[in-house]
Amino acid sequence: MKGSRVLFRSNLVAGMVLLCLQSGAIAQSSPDPNFVVPWDPACRGICIQQVSFDLDAGRVPETDWGQIQVEPLCWSKASCLTSGYVNVFVYPATGASEGSWVVRNLCVPPILTSPCPPEDSVPPGGPREEPSSDVPQPLSTYFDLRPDDEGTGRLDAILAVILVSRQPLPEMAEILRIAGQFPPQFFVVGQILVNAEGDLGDSIQMSPPPVFSVELIGPPPVLPSPFPGLPDDLAFPLVVFQADTPNVQCAKNQCVPMAHANVLQYLETRYNTLPLMWFLSQVHIPGIGRVSSAGDVLFWVPDPSTSLVANVDAFTRRTGVTSPSAGGGSGRCQQIRGVFGYLAANGALAQATYRHQGGAAMYGEDENCDDGTVLLGGIVSTREGAQPTWDWIFQQLQLGRGVAMSFGRYDADGNRTGGHMVRVWGASRFGNTEYLYTLDDSNQGPNSIGLRTQQWQVADTGSPGMPGVPDGRLNMNGTSWEIEFAISSQAKPTLLIP
Repeated sequence: MKGSRVLFRSNLVAGMVLLCLQSGAIAQSSPDPNFVVPWDPACRGICIQQVSFDLDAGRVPETDWGQIQVEPLCWSKASCLTSGYVNVFVYPATGASEGSWVVRNLCVPPILTSPCPPEDSVPPGGPREEPSSDVPQPLSTYFDLRPDDEGTGRLDAILAVILVSRQPLPEMAEILRIAGQFPPQFFVVGQILVNAEGDLGDSIQMSPPPVFSVELIGPPPVLPSPFPGLPDDLAFPLVVFQADTPNVQCAKNQCVPMAHANVLQYLETRYNTLPLMWFLSQVHIPGIGRVSSAGDVLFWVPDPSTSLVANVDAFTRRTGVTSPSAGGGSGRCQQIRGVFGYLAANGALAQATYRHQGGAAMYGEDENCDDGTVLLGGIVSTREGAQPTWDWIFQQLQLGRGVAMSFGRYDADGNRTGGHMVRVWGASRFGNTEYLYTLDDSNQGPNSIGLRTQQWQVADTGSPGMPGVPDGRLNMNGTSWEIEFAISSQAKPTLLIP
């Protein structure tokens, strides 16, 4: 058993313990609420992956984008923690003394932790079968695999220190020295394919000709330098988490209907409980709004008819939807007609009100996007801000409302190459840093893999094509990906009085 070593800096205590024995269980736990421990590469529960993107605009294989993936159940068993934080420091293979702090305070909330699944269900660094509904989905965030080098090609291992703690680490420069107390170790790097997209933004945009360049997705995450001292609000974190479910397998380019369906099912799960009633007509299982025709007339049929997302998808009217592996994305007006049209037709017992940030001043009946093709049932959403803000999203989550959020991906020249919509289920602020937590399917199509929950550090760190030049929009993990639109759904349940 390794001994303990205590470091003091403004009441920050770091106690080193050995996390894993050969059995994979924790050897010792510390009573200190602020303990920090190094993660053993042999320990189950954390894996590192190299990301390849396969988007409509082109394929970008074996990028510098990395993803850390935490299996909450196994992580909890190995660390003996019911909640905590994961930080990653990457070192050059040459063995430089100071690493790059590439993942900061990836939060594992207590809602995600419970008994560990079977040993063979989580191969290190590789894809896995999707867990059952009562098993939390992987928690992940993107980072730069090669922070000191713009490399190319496959990576099989990185030299890193991964620290696990009960409390978030303050984003100050001294943390790099604390990480330096632990010898870097090699972590196996697996491979993961991401094709999550389908949000065409405020106007229908044709995908550019396919390209095969890292510029398509922009550079990997670049986090700002740590503060020289303690942040002002370290002692006053703000955190809100809703239920991390549901999240259902998504068809190709179906991210928008799925995000709205995830929000609606969350509202039913939360509010359809006596003495309240808020009831949806369909169940939340995979499905598509299949396009059919009668002569020259196109129409969309939910397949299966009992699927919530299939019905929302049918009202969205995406083009080319013939199977879970085929179909186009949806523009903002299609998206609005999809969810409002669904509620108008099926929401007699599921009344809701909407508000949004970004986009047009109003959406809904007799407003923007109402072209008469879909009945909108008098539903209207009013804009409450020119651009989405962390404070507004945090407030909506605190009030028990469901939130869906769209972001655009921009290339190195500032061109929008695609977009994605997700459900937001959590938000936090600590150490002067703001985070959002989202649900989506990273591998869309007829498969059973890819469901995940992600953490994003959000701040206005630049404009598309102009890093470091603010434009009023929140960037995600310091990348050229920008949050463009957020919409909140407030359930209006019926009070059942005997």
